[in-house]
Amino acid sequence: MSSASSDRYAAIERAYGEGRFNDALLGAEALLHELQASASGPESETALSRIQLLTGHIHLYGLGQPQDAQAYYQAVAGSTAPST
Repeated sequence: MSSASSDRYAAIERAYGEGRFNDALLGAEALLHELQASASGPESETALSRIQLLTGHIHLYGLGQPQDAQAYYQAVAGSTAPST
């Protein structure tokens, strides 16, 4: 993950931790789309899995939307990223 993407990920985590779930979700979805468009290699797969997991947490724990969270968790479970 580039340093700019890492900074954005940290801001999304911070918004989630502060209870600003809608802000966190908007940021997570935007970063997710960017990472999906540029994904190549194990480092990209790991970054993609991290943001998918966080997006799942936002849906499940932040917004109380287990059905929406499930797709993100399944994506992480099926990932080929080495750290998953």
